[in-house]
Amino acid sequence: MAIMLDPRFHWERGDGAKRPIVEAFCIALYAGAEAERIILGTSDVGESVDCERATACLAWLGLRGASYVGDDVFDRHEARLRAKARLAVIQHRGAIERVAAALVEHLSLRAFA
Repeated sequence: MAIMLDPRFHWERGDGAKRPIVEAFCIALYAGAEAERIILGTSDVGESVDCERATACLAWLGLRGASYVGDDVFDRHEARLRAKARLAVIQHRGAIERVAAALVEHLSLRAFA
C-alpha cells in the first residue's frame, strides 16, 4: 500500500488544475502493483487498497463522458493510467531494483522471493 497525500483531502483552489494532480496520484498508486507484476513476474499482487483509492480519486475528479464508475469511459481512462504506470516501471526498473536491494540490505524491506 502506498502512503501519499490524497488530493481529495488536500487540494485547494489555487493549487492548479485537479486533473494532473489526480492522474499523477493514481499512476503512483498503480505503479506498486505494476512493479510487482513486472519485476517479480506475479499476477498475485496486493493492490486492492491502492486501486480503491485511485478509483475514488478519479470519481471525485469526474471524467468527461463517464456516467458512473466502471463504465467504458471510466475503465478506458483507468487503463491508460495503468499503462503509464507500467511504462514508468519499465523505464525505471534498474533504479527500482537498486532501491529495493538497498532497503533489503538495511532491513527496511523483506527480501522478495
